Amino acid sequence: MICRWTKEMNHRFKKYEVILNDINSLRKQRVSHLYVIHKGNTFKYMNGRCGSGISGLTHLHICTFHNLHINVFLRMQLPFFYTDQIAETGALLTLNEETSKHVVNVLRMKQGEQLHLTNGKGILLTVEIVNDHKKRCEVIIKSVNNQTVPATRVTIAISLLKNASRFEWFLEKATEIGVMGIVPLLCDRTERQHFRKERMEAVLISAMLQSRQCWLPELHEPLKYSEYLNTVSDSSNHQKLIAHCDELNPGNNLSTIKAFKHSTILIGPEGDFSKDEIQSALDHKFIPVSLGETRLRTETAGIVAAALLKFA
Repeated sequence: MICRWTKEMNHRFKKYEVILNDINSLRKQRVSHLYVIHKGNTFKYMNGRCGSGISGLTHLHICTFHNLHINVFLRMQLPFFYTDQIAETGALLTLNEETSKHVVNVLRMKQGEQLHLTNGKGILLTVEIVNDHKKRCEVIIKSVNNQTVPATRVTIAISLLKNASRFEWFLEKATEIGVMGIVPLLCDRTERQHFRKERMEAVLISAMLQSRQCWLPELHEPLKYSEYLNTVSDSSNHQKLIAHCDELNPGNNLSTIKAFKHSTILIGPEGDFSKDEIQSALDHKFIPVSLGETRLRTETAGIVAAALLKFA
């Protein structure tokens, strides 16, 4: 790796710009930040400029240019993967074929490198590769951390959609927000009855890993609307809400309602809940709410509700 020095003066301090002729090699090593140390001064490289400050770095390379010895450092996040295998520190785990291929073939990780694993139930493992086999990668557990349960638990009970891709989009975004429970509902106006749970769970896992979380939402089997109402707890610390468009039973805007530690909200299908369904929810002590002045698609309503309840 060759560095070319240029100096630029400003009112406060000297800035050094580092030009790397092998950016692809850095990308392969999952670089997020690049640091340079020269004569006791530290500079953080970003968008062609440098700023001072350094912490939590991994040494990458030392290069020489015109007798200047330059220490290059990287700040990297460990790759994040899902596993259903959990063991104690020091135990060996064999990653499944799909994860092994991604680790070894795509990320080109080698023996001695580390990554994170989670089971989606609050456990975060830091592991180190001991055998970089492309189909049966073996790792040793270096540490086990228990992540705290989110302070706010949000459950979205939402009608299945005719367009499966839209429902998958909802699952993905709800997971990224941090929803803890998702219940597909079969309502009077629900058009789609088919539900591929295995595929939907794969969407949830992918979204959990992308957002670097350790808690996977609990995805229920589809339930008939009337059956679900009878299963929802009536405890005092559980907030039960229904979002609908019926002007005869208006509710306050959800953004103005104080959220509980555990909230459940009902989201209806295209065409909204029927009048009987709304009345049934009210009889089961659900509070009517509004999601705003505009008419939202089912999946959009689910995401708006999730965000308002999660971050209230």
